[in-house]
Amino acid sequence: MENYSISELYKVVSRDSGGSQNKYYRDGIWYKQDTAGEESVAEYIASLVLKHSNMDKYVTYDMCEINGRRSCKSIDFLEKGESFISLHKLYMAAYHKVLAEDVFCLGNVEDRFHFIVNVIKNTTCLDLTEYFSNIFTLDMLLLNPDRHFKNMGIIYNGQEYRKAPLFDHGQSLGANWNLCPPDLSVQECLDKIQSCSIAGSFEMQFSAVKHTHTLSIDYDSLMGDLAVAQINSRVIEILKYQLERYKKIFKKR
Repeated sequence: MENYSISELYKVVSRDSGGSQNKYYRDGIWYKQDTAGEESVAEYIASLVLKHSNMDKYVTYDMCEINGRRSCKSIDFLEKGESFISLHKLYMAAYHKVLAEDVFCLGNVEDRFHFIVNVIKNTTCLDLTEYFSNIFTLDMLLLNPDRHFKNMGIIYNGQEYRKAPLFDHGQSLGANWNLCPPDLSVQECLDKIQSCSIAGSFEMQFSAVKHTHTLSIDYDSLMGDLAVAQINSRVIEILKYQLERYKKIFKKR
């Protein structure tokens, strides 16, 4: 595993997306250093899942060390002149209101899903139906409790918008030890983790988008890569449990 020495001058403080990792940006590469558990393992494992899926727009994370501490790295997905705009910031700029508050004013989860899709379409002319479907479907498998409207968004170059790739899975699969301490079992972690995007239940979010669901995974090739990786982690245990749990939904046929 490569170990990079990176000065604090490259450290990035994000007031929008939050997150539990120290972030550095240097020469077009993002580095994220673990501070709350096994975030880098979760990012890497999520990359493997997506590599063996039918999804093509996602960020690839590789494990490394930053100043001697376990970390991960990824190539910046923004082109020159582009910026990432979170859905929270976009909605605030357009309507001067908080998106999460307006979403959860709606009692039905499907209504919340359609509300977000329509808001983004009216604001940017982008249809993010597939984007949200992929996120909510993937999060049901990976159990990401941190998918809020500040780390979902779109890309803007000053003239037009485009869809962002799938990224930021660092708190998935029980990786955040503040939420799921390392002594908890897989089942105890499952009992504690809740979603936060448009419902407190991952399965309720999936039910709202399953009519547009397209995610499929090549289980055999994924298991092969997991064996080669030889990572001893509860993150892997939870992933294998989830893959078996949802085999009928996700296994490629």
